[in-house]
Amino acid sequence: MRRMISSKNVTSRYIENIFKKADTFKQSPSVKKWTNKVMVNACFNADTNASLPFESAMYRLGGSVIKYNIDASDANKHGSLQDTIKTLSHYGDIMTLQHQDKEIYQYADHHTTIPIINICNGNSDNSIQGLIDLYTIYSNLEMDTKHVKILFVGDVKQSPSIHSLLHLLKHFIRIQIHFLPYNGKEPHYSVLSHVSDMNEQIIEDILVERNNVYFGDYDVIYCAAMLSDPNSHARTPEFIVDKELLTHAKDAIIMHPFPRNSELSTDLDEDKRSKYFQQLQNGIYIRMALIDNMLEEETR
Repeated sequence: MRRMISSKNVTSRYIENIFKKADTFKQSPSVKKWTNKVMVNACFNADTNASLPFESAMYRLGGSVIKYNIDASDANKHGSLQDTIKTLSHYGDIMTLQHQDKEIYQYADHHTTIPIINICNGNSDNSIQGLIDLYTIYSNLEMDTKHVKILFVGDVKQSPSIHSLLHLLKHFIRIQIHFLPYNGKEPHYSVLSHVSDMNEQIIEDILVERNNVYFGDYDVIYCAAMLSDPNSHARTPEFIVDKELLTHAKDAIIMHPFPRNSELSTDLDEDKRSKYFQQLQNGIYIRMALIDNMLEEETR
């Protein structure tokens, strides 16, 4: 696979290969393997920080990075967006691309000749974070032999990380999934239907309520990041994931895609169950693995 456009199109074999590479880089995080390669970071969003972990990964692999950061609304002032992407693709050997429009990725997929890594596509897809999350779960639990129960908590409706992780989880047969959403932040019916088809769960049983959920039943408690609501300035969560809420979740791992707002308490930061800082570190190894895999395919 040359291009990482969506978590929907990866295979079990591809995931296994990426995880093996990530394990290797975890043991040797600075390998200087691609000293003659250049990465182009093309960011057409306000959030330019999303490209920083890719820069770290590329530098650890020995490569170099050039950055192109511009707000999407200003992109056409410097020539057409399509021409810009095609031009940038001639400046390096691999490109990270961040834009809200899915069609931009489709254009890049068909009109450039170097590998493209999709950083994040709005609220529908964050394939990289999905892989990082799956790798973190896989590293902490015996997913091949254990029946893993996962509870997604909070703003699950808008979370691109959760959407991507759900597509990746279909490669593991021993999974049970539930959602504990904020009021009005329930996942779309299509998401519930996907989970039902994937795990043969009854749709009505996938959604749980706070007053009847037992957190001790779960192996993974994944707190979704609370995103901005375009129709409201309020960013106060309905409830907070903290030590008190998770009193009975003694054996669960606690995850969050970061950055966080007020939905996840800092009183869990030093808790041995918390794995969200591990997710951040794993993100470097997964990105190194993705870059390495793509550049290897280009040199074959």
